Amino acid sequence: MIPPEGGINIKIEKISIQGIRSHKDTTFSVESYNTIVGENNSGKSNILFAIRWFFNELKIKKEDIKKGYDGNPAVKIIFVFDREKAPFNEEYAISEGKFEIEAFADLDKLEESSVGPKYKLKGKKEKDLKQKEVKNLVDVIFLPSIRKLDDEFKFTANSTITKLVSNHIIARIEKESPKNSMYKDIEESIKKLSDYMDGERGAFKELKDSLEKYMLDYKNMELEFKLRPPKIDELIRNSFEPYIELNGEELTVDSQGMGYQRSLIFSLICNMADIKVDPSKMVLYLIEEPEIFLHPNHQTYFRDKLTSLSRDKNNQIILTSHSPYFLSHVENYSQIKRVYLRGNDSILKELTNDSVDKIRKENGKLMAHAIDKVGRLGNETVDERAKKISEEDELRYLLWIDPLRANAFLSKKVILVEGPTEKAFFSFIFGNELGLFPDDERTSEISVIDTVGKFHFYKFAKLLSELDIPIWIMYDTDVDDNGKDKTNAYISHQKLNKYIESLKEDGTIKDCLGNHPNLEESLGLDNERSNKDISIYHKLERNDRNCRDSDKYKEIKVFVKKILDYKE
Repeated sequence: MIPPEGGINIKIEKISIQGIRSHKDTTFSVESYNTIVGENNSGKSNILFAIRWFFNELKIKKEDIKKGYDGNPAVKIIFVFDREKAPFNEEYAISEGKFEIEAFADLDKLEESSVGPKYKLKGKKEKDLKQKEVKNLVDVIFLPSIRKLDDEFKFTANSTITKLVSNHIIARIEKESPKNSMYKDIEESIKKLSDYMDGERGAFKELKDSLEKYMLDYKNMELEFKLRPPKIDELIRNSFEPYIELNGEELTVDSQGMGYQRSLIFSLICNMADIKVDPSKMVLYLIEEPEIFLHPNHQTYFRDKLTSLSRDKNNQIILTSHSPYFLSHVENYSQIKRVYLRGNDSILKELTNDSVDKIRKENGKLMAHAIDKVGRLGNETVDERAKKISEEDELRYLLWIDPLRANAFLSKKVILVEGPTEKAFFSFIFGNELGLFPDDERTSEISVIDTVGKFHFYKFAKLLSELDIPIWIMYDTDVDDNGKDKTNAYISHQKLNKYIESLKEDGTIKDCLGNHPNLEESLGLDNERSNKDISIYHKLERNDRNCRDSDKYKEIKVFVKKILDYKE
């Protein structure tokens, strides 16, 4: 396979992992930037392991094959190329410009030792591929969660520092050396030193005599020595030493904290991307937990740099993370992949653009009908409003996920609430020693997410349920004792309440609890107009009007206990 001249556009569209470690049969789409989230030991790192094996970055052992898997352990990747520049004949394509390559293990050899992958091109016709043919497609840069800075400064053949020093230092010296005598002076000095040590009483003579004392006679053969001036690249690499200057003192780079070291490693990787010189290859970055040792502000910066890097031609990034900062303000929900364990199998769920579009449109229709409180608007007007709401939600959907709400994707269980009053209430019952569950460690499994109003419950419940995240909702009914809207809102609360209950009926959420007419009044407290979150927290602390002994407080206790006890 000869890479086409003039560069190529190449992307990975889909990856399938079968029978490797915890993944029995896992398939997911690959965007330019991808974040894989999930609890510890759910199988996130196993995905990177399988991808690295595909590209022959490591070998697998018999123990890496999923127990009970009776098929051929394999990783399949679909590549998409420019139509006229595809490196394989179109007869092997699965469709125009798309080719699937399967890496599989030789089971017979696997019984004896660890093995690398064998390759097959699987399209309308099949053919075996050589490792070099796959290696010519992609450069893999892997950044594990713990990586020593020393490893990054070793001058191995393909190390980051080797390429950077060659690009920034050696190339410049070679370019400018004809204009100055610095390197020439070094050459002459080493030659003079060699001549000095080569005299009758020189160090070379002492070494020669010492060696010849125990050697057999080889007649006219003489062992001699000289100092050879190093070439420019040898001189620089052997002399090169990074260090930290701090208040006039020289310190080793590994004397600094892990945050600094990890930041420097990331900078090395970004610089590698800047000097990429092979337009016929793509670069696949595999990064484990980039948040480790980084301050939240630095995590945000790191995320922004990675997303920027992913926009460059032929770059794709797959990272695993436990940090909401790598999920907040996503550009596209399809960038998020959630992994969890079902029994001993890793299950991966992802959001597609089509599924998000469907949720937005459904939500637009529901809200448009809720706005039509008394049913006087015509169908055409309702449809227009539904379309407008759906279009506005396209951006609102993404902006809604800030670092706090992004915790929903990282949690075992999620409770959706209307606003800060309910957030303050759960903060009290979970965290205050006077609350209901201050010492229950299981509260750490729950994220309480503020949706900024009940009219957002439907779409975000649907969004999270697509990722198989268990959801509960606590809402205000906002109706009086006669069942009529208590507020003068433009939207029908009766309809919204029915929508919430329907989410329970269709299995989108596990359960819901309505507070009549709102949380404060259901607890026997006044509904304050300002500082509602602070007000309810202090009233709960003081047990105003015996609110902690009220029927509603006891009802909420039962509701939350079921959430804590819930197991998938």
